[in-house]
Amino acid sequence: MFEALIAAGIPLLLAATAVWTAVSLLAIPSRWLPVGSTSSSVVLLIGMAVGVDDSLFYVVRPVVAGGIAALALGALAPPALGMHLASPGIYDLPKRIPVVHNLFATQQAFPGGPAPAEVVVTGQNPSDTRVRRALAGLEQRAATSAELRQPVTATLLDHGHVLVVSVPLAGSGTDATSNKALATLRNQVMPATFGRVSGTSYAVAGETAGNRDSSVRLGSRTPLVFLFVLGLAFLLQR
Repeated sequence: MFEALIAAGIPLLLAATAVWTAVSLLAIPSRWLPVGSTSSSVVLLIGMAVGVDDSLFYVVRPVVAGGIAALALGALAPPALGMHLASPGIYDLPKRIPVVHNLFATQQAFPGGPAPAEVVVTGQNPSDTRVRRALAGLEQRAATSAELRQPVTATLLDHGHVLVVSVPLAGSGTDATSNKALATLRNQVMPATFGRVSGTSYAVAGETAGNRDSSVRLGSRTPLVFLFVLGLAFLLQR
């Protein structure tokens, strides 16, 4: 049994050194290419998963190891069914911590609003009459909409060639109310205002848009990531 534990520890040691080396090598391409902040976590998960799998192979027979792995995955799977993509914030912190409790009390005493949506308009001269008319239409819709808020502000950038319009949204910025307001702004308000000005292009950005777009992209790519990780792990075991 002692010999089996020693044999099982060798793959773990090799996996740890491989993970350390891979994380260190990530610094080289990061000088020229964008490397996500979660890349190190992915390397750690894949590397240690392969090491643990090799260790189980040495400790017990492959059939028994497969059964144990299947039971373990089955026990861990139910909590994952309720998981959903979201951006972490102060509402995810435990309120029993004194500093978090004081933070919530401060917010209740001095309430603020979430970051507004940022509409970036390019192409047409911002001082053009049609652009000003579209901006006025956007302000009017914000004044009468239950999902958009006021005030709507506009700022000229890049020596007057780019117009950035800030549009406050309903909700906390990351909840379903804000996502619905974002959809209204993108799919209804903007096409009916700036979308009718020929020669202009626009994009809706901001905190709410960034979180929503990131969640949608991750949701559509997650199955591919799982297939890649499982396939790579299978190839490494052959």
